[in-house]
Amino acid sequence: MSEVNVEIDSKVNEIFAKSKVTQKFINKNKEPIELKIYLDKNPKLVFLSFNAKIGDSIMVKSKIMKKEKAEIKYVDSISEGNAAIFVTEDPDNENKIIINMGNIPPNEEVLFISEYLYIIKSSFLYEFELFQNLPIFRWKNSDFKNTKLKGSAHIKTKNKINNINKIIGNEKLKIIEEKYINEEKK
Repeated sequence: MSEVNVEIDSKVNEIFAKSKVTQKFINKNKEPIELKIYLDKNPKLVFLSFNAKIGDSIMVKSKIMKKEKAEIKYVDSISEGNAAIFVTEDPDNENKIIINMGNIPPNEEVLFISEYLYIIKSSFLYEFELFQNLPIFRWKNSDFKNTKLKGSAHIKTKNKINNINKIIGNEKLKIIEEKYINEEKK
């Protein structure tokens, strides 16, 4: 079964955190597949946009258009033998968005980059989550596992950080490097 490699880069300040999630997937099946990527709608986390690339094709940036027009373009592209991307809300779950990526050839790599904004609400307690609900890649009824997770969080503050509480929800994840630019922990 194919896996999804994940890299997360987060920039955090005292007002918001902006995260860029890069996921790479290779279609290891012998036939083209229609990949579905599920994104959670989270009130704390605002989904900003995505970029996607299939094989050597051009990078596609998300844009909004009327549903009917988008569906027609998607079907036309697939029927011509090309790969295509179409975004819709999940009819079974109003808290999910589905990104349909059709006609992904065998042994082709899919590069999916999504960006999120997390608003930090408290002026005395800054809470930031590196990422818990990653986009899920699915083909037919099987989920591909997000593996080889690599993440970084760059925290810049004007005020001193007095206490850092790190909770790692997965025993396989480890902090490999931690450093401060100055002694004031700003």
